Amino acid sequence: MKKLLLIFISTITLLSACNLIPERPGSGEAVTAEEQKLADNNYNLTYEEQFNAVAFGYMKLSEVADTNNISIQHLKSMMGIPDYIRTDYKIEQIGKNYKFNANDVKDKINDYKNKQIAKKKNQQNRTKK
Repeated sequence: MKKLLLIFISTITLLSACNLIPERPGSGEAVTAEEQKLADNNYNLTYEEQFNAVAFGYMKLSEVADTNNISIQHLKSMMGIPDYIRTDYKIEQIGKNYKFNANDVKDKINDYKNKQIAKKKNQQNRTKK
């Protein structure tokens, strides 16, 4: 868990230093139509509620699973990777054989995690009523 937190903080710090993180709503900037459409497509979760997966081509499959708190078996299943494939291959290596890249992995993980978040949010809203 400490490793996940450290990787997350390092990534945010690096992106912030490179000024790659755009201003978000709440900072005085208006929500664009594109941002609203994206939020609507992500199970009606706000930008702040959405999961943001971490996956880079140089990361091993096991690192991506650990970093995003997802089981390696489920990650393999989502990406169409057979169970017998070792988890110490890098995303860029294994992606060549199974026709995906790091962005595809991020998209699949984000979709999976956002479904979980939306389901939990809906359950909490039902219990409040």
